[in-house]
Formats: sequence, structure tokens, C-alpha cells
Amino acid sequence: MAADETRTDLLTIPQVADELGCHPATVRRAIHAGRLAAAKVQGEHGLTWRVSPEALADYLRSDPTLNPMHKVMSLVPSSQVDDLAHLVRSLVEGMQGLYKVNERQGQEVARLADSAPQVHKLVLELARAQAELRDRDRDLTAARALIRSLEANLAAERARPWWRRLCRR
Repeated sequence: MAADETRTDLLTIPQVADELGCHPATVRRAIHAGRLAAAKVQGEHGLTWRVSPEALADYLRSDPTLNPMHKVMSLVPSSQVDDLAHLVRSLVEGMQGLYKVNERQGQEVARLADSAPQVHKLVLELARAQAELRDRDRDLTAARALIRSLEANLAAERARPWWRRLCRR
């Protein structure tokens, strides 16, 4: 694994545990069991385990329940999950579309700089696109607030004793 030793994007066990939302010991058990590919590299204090982002992605794909968002979404009522998923999808699609529109408009402005009426039209379209971007940004802010609310609910749920969570009291 000499090639891995020179990579700077390798993750430490605590970083992987943070990504997965679990304890570092859980990550070590997955490595020792062979479920998570890792390499021992020379660290500051001796040999340490390092995990590549690709290996972490493969591990998450092997079992969807390992994804940290799966844990959060399991606490959200199904009606809100659908609404939240739809909102996030539409935001992502809208942002991608706006970036493409802005890129195309920038290219057209450079090409048609001599033509004042066409430039004026493009400026108006850009203003409309910016207004849409502000609307999407407002929607994104609302989605972030919802996510913060869900994270607070998750933290409150984790603070409850295990037996209350098990019995749903």
C-alpha cells in the first residue's frame, strides 16, 4: 500500500466515525472484520489506519442503513420525508438549471456585446434568473432550517434512555 501512503485525502478513523455518525470503535470493528477497506500508514505516532473516500463510499453502498441520513430520516414522519425530498430535488434541479442559464447568458453577452438591444434582453433575462436564484436561496434556507429542526429532534431522541426509545414512550 505504498501508493496510499502518499495520498493526502485518506481519512482517519475518527473522521470516518464522524461521517458515519458512530463511535470510532465501530469503525475499527468494521475494518478488522473486512467490511471496510483500510490501509495502515505511517503516522505521526506510528502506524495508523486510514480509509480512502472511495472505500467509505463502497462501504456505505454495501448497506444503505449505514448512511447517516438514513438514521435522521428514520425519525421523520413519512409525509415530511416525501415533502423534504421533493423540496431538495427541486432545489438541486433549479440551482443546476440556473447555473447553466447564467453560464449560457455570460457567453452570449460576450459574443453580442456590439448589439445593444440583444444585450438589453439578456440583462433582463439575467435579472429574472437572479430573482429566481433569490427565491431558490430562500427555499434552501427554509430547507436548512427544517434540517436543523430535524437534527435537534434527533439529538433530543438520542438523549432519551434506550428503553424509552425502544418502547416509543
